[in-house]
Amino acid sequence: MEARDEGNTPLIRLEMGPVEGEGDKKIFLPVAELKVNTFESRWIRCKIKESKINEFKDLKVTNIKVSTSPSPFKTPINEDSILRVQGIGNTYYSRLAGNQAEHRIRTISELLSLSDEELAGILRCSKIRAQNILEAARKRFYDKSGKDEPGNSNNAVKGIDPDFLFYNDIPLDISGENVYPFGSKPRLNDTFYIGSSEAFSKKGYKVRMEFGLEAGRSGSTAKADSPQLSWEYWDGESWTVLGIAGGNNNLSENGECSDRNSRERRESGKIVQSGIEIPEMPLVKPSRVNGKESCWVRVRLVGGNYGKDYEINSDRNISSGSFCPPAIKKLKN
Repeated sequence: MEARDEGNTPLIRLEMGPVEGEGDKKIFLPVAELKVNTFESRWIRCKIKESKINEFKDLKVTNIKVSTSPSPFKTPINEDSILRVQGIGNTYYSRLAGNQAEHRIRTISELLSLSDEELAGILRCSKIRAQNILEAARKRFYDKSGKDEPGNSNNAVKGIDPDFLFYNDIPLDISGENVYPFGSKPRLNDTFYIGSSEAFSKKGYKVRMEFGLEAGRSGSTAKADSPQLSWEYWDGESWTVLGIAGGNNNLSENGECSDRNSRERRESGKIVQSGIEIPEMPLVKPSRVNGKESCWVRVRLVGGNYGKDYEINSDRNISSGSFCPPAIKKLKN
C-alpha cells in the first residue's frame, strides 16, 4: 500500500494479488466469487482494528477507481494444470481451485474424475458447457500452454465454444462444421441465436467472436436488397440492440447472388477468418431460448436479403432465383 498527498486530498493506492508458490513459481490466483449482503461479486475488504476505531470515525472515501496491470511474475502453468484446458478461464478456475472451493480441483486428472453433472454443479454452468470442457481435457485441447500442441496450426481459432447455437428453433452443430446461421434460404426476421454463459456474462469486458466466414450475397446490387442484420442481447426485459465494432457486421460481400452459382459456391470454399467485437459487454441476463438456459446474443435479418426465390427480368418473365446465404465455421468466443 502506498499513500501520498495530492493537494489537500490523501491518495491511497493498494496493490494486491493473491500469490501462490515461491520464487519463479509464483502464480496469481483469481479472487473467488462470494455473496456479500445478497450481492455476488469478487470482494476485497478492509477491517479496522478495534483500538483504532476513533481515528477513523470521520473517514470519508470518494472516487474509488479500480485498474489492472500485467502481473510482474510470469505465470507458469504446470503440464497437468486445469488452467491449460480450453474453456477454463479465471471464473471457472476460482470455482474449481480457489480458496473458497469446497474440493480444490487443480489438475487435469482430477478434473477428468468428475462427471458432467458434478462439473456443471461446481461451475454453476450448463451440462453442455461441462461436457465441452471435459471433452477438451480428454482430447488435449489446450489453449494456454504458450506453445502449440502437435497437429495444431498456429492459425487455428482459439477460445471457447458457445453453449448453444440455433437457427430459429433448429439446433446447429457447434463442433466446427459449416453452419448456415439463417438457413439455406434466409427469410426476413430469421434469427441466429448464440448462447454463451461464460463469454456473455462478462459485463464491461471486451468480447470478440471469431469464426470462419463464407460471406453471403444479396439478390441484386440495389441498396434495398443489401442484407441488414440486427445484433441484440437479452437485458432481462427485452431484446436490446448490441453495440458492436469492426468485422463484417452483415456477413455479406458485394455482388449479386446470380453471379455466383451453386457450383462455384460449392467448389470455391471461400472461407475467410472474420470476427465481431463487442467493445464493452452489457449486462446480459440469463434466459431460456428454445428451452435452453444461457446468456444469449441473437442476430436477426431485418432488411434486404441473401437471394430470392424467383427473378422478374426486363421482359417481365419470371425465372428461378437463387440464394447465397452466409456460412460460418468454428465460432469461438
